[in-house]
Amino acid sequence: MSTPRRHFLKSALLAPTLPALTGRESAPAVAPGVPLKIKDVRTIVLADRLTLVQIFTDQGVVGFGECSPMSAKIIAETVSVMRDTLLGEDPRNIEYLWERLYINTYKLEGRSAGIALSGIDLALWDILGKVANLPVHNLMGGAYRSVVPVYSTLFRESSPENMARRAQAAVASGFTTLKLQVATRWGFDAKPDTSIAVIEAVRKAVGDQIDLVVDANSGWSVPTAIRRCRDMEPYRISWLEQPTPERDLAAVAEICRATDIPMGFGEEEWSVWRFKDALVAGAADILQPDPIKSSGLTGCKKVAVLAEAFSKTLTPHNTSRHLGMAATLHLIAASPNARSPHECTILPDEAAAKPMDQNASRKTTEASFAPRASDAEDVLRRELLTEPFVVRNSALTVPTGSGLGVKLNVNVVKKYASGPVDITEQM
Repeated sequence: MSTPRRHFLKSALLAPTLPALTGRESAPAVAPGVPLKIKDVRTIVLADRLTLVQIFTDQGVVGFGECSPMSAKIIAETVSVMRDTLLGEDPRNIEYLWERLYINTYKLEGRSAGIALSGIDLALWDILGKVANLPVHNLMGGAYRSVVPVYSTLFRESSPENMARRAQAAVASGFTTLKLQVATRWGFDAKPDTSIAVIEAVRKAVGDQIDLVVDANSGWSVPTAIRRCRDMEPYRISWLEQPTPERDLAAVAEICRATDIPMGFGEEEWSVWRFKDALVAGAADILQPDPIKSSGLTGCKKVAVLAEAFSKTLTPHNTSRHLGMAATLHLIAASPNARSPHECTILPDEAAAKPMDQNASRKTTEASFAPRASDAEDVLRRELLTEPFVVRNSALTVPTGSGLGVKLNVNVVKKYASGPVDITEQM
């Protein structure tokens, strides 16, 4: 009853796409031949968690980027270390600047540097698109698709019955693919482990026509992961993520060899070379770079080409709802091998949601699959963009505005920033 790895990947490769081209009639923001130089690089830390990057140019064009939300002060400091490499340079020379930043911080190589580089890189792409008055995906090869199917993530819940109920609510909202978080994050075989009971309950609740993805968030040892995979196979799992920590490629490869379930890899990786090593080791069937972790859109673009060369599927990791979400949609739009449904933490019921009242208590509905956040994080999730992304028909539309195609809500940024900010101009 298990789905062979080759069969699933072949199906993904043959899935239909939605081709589109985006035309722009307005003139570029900076005329061809006019010099353009970076005059400043700044960071904005929101709610002590989210780090944004601003790159200012001498022609008034400002680019914005987002860094993965963890250890915000460390990431902001790492961006400041990279600042001197950028000053006076032409922001349109993205590959050159990406390489210089990578080389000039080689002793810092790792997640922190990769995350900081990601925020800078997104801001550079935002500038390039604004200068050309084109959406970023048009500068990455054009739109292979304009609408991106997404799946809903059901965050871990100890009760199989509750997970099944939430899965039914997600399907009723229009989702046809669900990701189930199971086990204990970095749990090292922690007990109790209701993973198989959860998968069984959800499969029974939603039927065989709904695709299920499983994410163990590095919860198991290799022997336990292999046993869990064998137990999961009858339930037609589309792919599995992080059964054991990805830092050990040999361990992940051993699990791959023991199961027919395709293996997703890369949501914590920062380097195209780590993805290459995973492919060579046989530890990856689906590559999952994250534009706000994996050295930006430039790094992810390299991973996308690598995946295609190895006949692998690209399914970017993304838990952002802001600039990172925009960047992910541009990456998917321009990547032919990004054919599977993609990650999204935006819920269909949020489309009609009104701005949050800070004095009102938040409500948890059956369609709310995310863990409870702080008030500040909740507002940032919903209101950081002037026009938040909306899930319709289990899909998101790729932005068509210039650059990343989104704008920040100035009032929200100023309210939650750790210090004074200058975002009055988002040209």
